[in-house]
Amino acid sequence: MAARPVILINPNTNTETTQMMVGVARAAQPDLPIEGLTVRAGPPLITNEEQLDGAAREVAALADEVAGMQPAGVIVSAFGDPGADALAGELAKSVGCPVTGIAAACFAEAATIGRFAVATTTPDLVARIEARVDKLGYGALYCGTYLTTAEDVAALMADKDRLDAELERAIAQAKAAGAEVVCIGGGPLSDARLRIGGRAALPLLDPVSAAARWMARALAPDGVAADG
Repeated sequence: MAARPVILINPNTNTETTQMMVGVARAAQPDLPIEGLTVRAGPPLITNEEQLDGAAREVAALADEVAGMQPAGVIVSAFGDPGADALAGELAKSVGCPVTGIAAACFAEAATIGRFAVATTTPDLVARIEARVDKLGYGALYCGTYLTTAEDVAALMADKDRLDAELERAIAQAKAAGAEVVCIGGGPLSDARLRIGGRAALPLLDPVSAAARWMARALAPDGVAADG
């Protein structure tokens, strides 16, 4: 019998991003049978609170479909964890599988290292990132969110060299503020760690890989994962 899949939900509508994030997650945990699922409606890249709230509704609307896939676990792969808590509640009534958002998993892993910061591209989501940090109880370890400077986030994402340079600058600012590790703040940014991790000013965690590791621990016999 085939193993039950771990479903990675992309709350952005860009299917190429879904494929990239599935690849990152599989590379982090090759033994997990990870499959991608993309929400049906919304922007290709979430950049503000209104879009994040819409994505939460789209993720929650997938509950019956996801339950029908009989997943071993579910990863909600946008950094605000949109709809992750609601989806976990719905799936608890049916398949009862572990669910994590990528921010929750990344914060949990970062907290085992020390004081952490976030580096990201979306100034309009900083308040939600900080609210998530506080809700999950990591405020005492949080050193702030540090931003790229480009006003057009989509254009920056399309220019990998510029994106990498901007993220490295933000990471250097986080180090100056006392951070010991940096969470890359976005599922669509996860592959940046592969490009800049070796030269960044601090250790980097990409949230998709962190979520895959969280899920592997949750699914292991007698496994324990942090809240997510």
